[in-house]
Amino acid sequence: MTQYRPDRSELLLTVREFLDALAPQLDGETRYRAQVCAFLIGVCMRELEAGIGPEDADRAAWSGLLGGADGSAADLSRHLCTAIRAGDLDTDFDHTLDIVLARTTAAARLVRPDKVSPHDAPSPSVSGISRPPGKRLT
Repeated sequence: MTQYRPDRSELLLTVREFLDALAPQLDGETRYRAQVCAFLIGVCMRELEAGIGPEDADRAAWSGLLGGADGSAADLSRHLCTAIRAGDLDTDFDHTLDIVLARTTAAARLVRPDKVSPHDAPSPSVSGISRPPGKRLT
C-alpha cells in the first residue's frame, strides 16, 4: 500500500516555518543560527523549484560555450575564464556575455531573489543555452 506523505518541498517549508516562528523567541547566537538555517532551507527550496541544480546548469552552459567540452562545472569554469582572457570567444562576444550574465543572475536568484529584479538578465534553463549565435537573449 502506498503511503502518502509530504514531498521534499513541503517538508522543507514546514521546517522553515518552524524556524521562522522559533527565531524571535531565541537570543544571540542561537537566534542567528536559526535564521541562517531558515535562509539555507529557502535556498534549497528554490533549487528544487528550479528543477536543475546550479552545478548542472553551469556545466551545461560552460560546456556549450566551450564547444561541448567535458568536465566538472569548476573545471569548465576555469577553462572558460582562460578562453575569455585569451580572446577565444570574442567572435561571439554577445552570446558569451548573455550566457555568463544569465548564469550569474540565476545564481543570485537562488541565494538572494529579493535582490534580483524580474527585469534583470534572463535565467534560461539549459535548453535556453543553445540559442543560435548572433541572436541576443531577450
